[in-house]
Amino acid sequence: MAFNWIPFLTYALITTYTPGPNNISTATFSMNLGYKKTMKYMLGISTGFFLLMFAAGYFTELIINAFPKFEVILRYIGAAYILWLAYSVFKSSKKSKKGDGREAKFISGFFLQLMNPKVILYAVSIFAGFLNPVIDNVIGLIFISFLLTINACISLNVWAVFGAGIKKFVKNERTNQIINIVMAVLLVFCALTIVFH
Repeated sequence: MAFNWIPFLTYALITTYTPGPNNISTATFSMNLGYKKTMKYMLGISTGFFLLMFAAGYFTELIINAFPKFEVILRYIGAAYILWLAYSVFKSSKKSKKGDGREAKFISGFFLQLMNPKVILYAVSIFAGFLNPVIDNVIGLIFISFLLTINACISLNVWAVFGAGIKKFVKNERTNQIINIVMAVLLVFCALTIVFH
């Protein structure tokens, strides 16, 4: 079985590490709440990501056939959720200043995966375009889904460390709010890109 690793790895790395709802929200929560309080959120993303990868691989043929019918609905639902996330990001700096012990929640990260068109399109395209040979082998499918999730976890941690690193340099509230506005705008841009793609 011939498999071309270079296009697969290029696609997987670029798609995973570039800015998107997962990475931007993780960096922002880490900046506002700290790395430790963002860990549950990252765990939620990772859990949802793994389940989505496995489901996409397992139901590849069904998804490919049904996807065009649901793609528009999925885009609007996903964009609406990402806009809500942008609003949360925009407000997070004000809430974190109060020291109310807030954490970025597991369930928020988990549901982001189920409504994140970027991840869903990634899952469908990566199995349909590159990993079709593994979809008939459940053990292989679990293994490759796990490897893809590990790659996503590394990306999340890179962005979380970046966010926590920014926090050390952001000492005044105004600068913090400006960064939150920029991050929120990036999420709005992601939502608009999803709708008008």
